[in-house]
Amino acid sequence: DVDDLLLTGTKDLKEKFKTEYTKAMGGHVTWEIPATRFTACELKQDLENGTFEMLQVDYWDAAAKRFSQYLPPKFNVRNPVLPDTKFPDAKTEITDEEFNRAKSLPFMELVGTLNYPAQYTKIECQLAVAKLSKYLQRWTAELFGVAVRTLMYCITNKKIGLIWSRDLDKHGVNVLYSHADSGFSPGHSDGCRYLMQNGAFVSGKTRGHSTIDDSTTAAEVTECWLAANDVSTFRQLYGEMGFEYDEPTTIYQDNQPAIAVATGERNLTSKMRHVQIRTGKLAEYIMDQEVELQWLSTVQLIADLGTKFHPAPRFEFLRDLMNGYALIRAANTGRDLPLLVVSLEYLTKGAVYWNAE
Repeated sequence: DVDDLLLTGTKDLKEKFKTEYTKAMGGHVTWEIPATRFTACELKQDLENGTFEMLQVDYWDAAAKRFSQYLPPKFNVRNPVLPDTKFPDAKTEITDEEFNRAKSLPFMELVGTLNYPAQYTKIECQLAVAKLSKYLQRWTAELFGVAVRTLMYCITNKKIGLIWSRDLDKHGVNVLYSHADSGFSPGHSDGCRYLMQNGAFVSGKTRGHSTIDDSTTAAEVTECWLAANDVSTFRQLYGEMGFEYDEPTTIYQDNQPAIAVATGERNLTSKMRHVQIRTGKLAEYIMDQEVELQWLSTVQLIADLGTKFHPAPRFEFLRDLMNGYALIRAANTGRDLPLLVVSLEYLTKGAVYWNAE
């Protein structure tokens, strides 16, 4: 068996662990110094320019080879799922005839292939994977086509992953902040929250709410509460590592009524007990100075990436704000970036471009 083990700590402690571990394993250990990959992720640290990049280029090359019979000879896909894509109800809207026609297609294997990097370097694909994962027991040829398009997007953009930078983030070095958004629906609303640091994503989720929301405000409050839980956990973890935060962590949100409810400026109209409890806990986080809610326009709210499928220009803009490449582009550091990262012109005029489409 082969396992990856990434060491962190002081040089002396790492050398001590390396010596003792090698001895304990009878010498059957291969050490890579410095580490250039970890659990199928390629790591690129540039101390001179102050960046750390994580990619999965080899992973996507292998995926392209594995599913080559389902891919066209040439393609250039800019977003994983088209905005008008329809997803049927898995229990009631997929007929036996549709499933029998598609059951020989490797749908489960393909979704599984997409899921792993969606948690590490292809965060922008989390919504697509979440939608597709609802059909692992019963799917159609059309749904397989959506999965193939998502794969083609990932292959097209395999040189774009996550990149963290030093001294470029306006929030400061090693300062946490969060973006939270929810797309209300009468059933289970979709939600997305991204915890950010040093210009890029560090943790987050894109998934449907486990309970029902009875309004847009309730859905947004729920997502802010989930984001605040994440923030609290990370602040405690960082505190144990010696990073103490004197100021509350900012959670960006585009719904002003939700912010007003959480800060006590207006009453919540929801009669649902779970919503009331979450609102109370969110207010407690605010009173304890762990978090603060700050309004941000939907145009700039990165978490909007995980609540709906966007046209390519809007999608790429939000993606590169989330993954850190846009910050480096905007700083005009001179660092070489993947060709498919949004341009500096688009970063400054992007809202005009996508609103015109």
